[in-house]
Amino acid sequence: MTNIDTLLDRWMNEPGFKDKLVDSPEATVAAAGLSLNADEWATLRTAVSGMAEGELATRVSKALGWN
Repeated sequence: MTNIDTLLDRWMNEPGFKDKLVDSPEATVAAAGLSLNADEWATLRTAVSGMAEGELATRVSKALGWN
């Protein structure tokens, strides 16, 4: 499981995680013990900008070439 996969899983399954990630992505990622490369950060920041849960997973998957 990649770091993005871990974040997506927590986004969709852990109450309150979505709000934390949207409010403070850097602190939330650090608190989760994860590190992201520049491309992953760019994708994450773009994706969390007002996206709904289903849209986030789809957009991140497409941006990273998983679909």
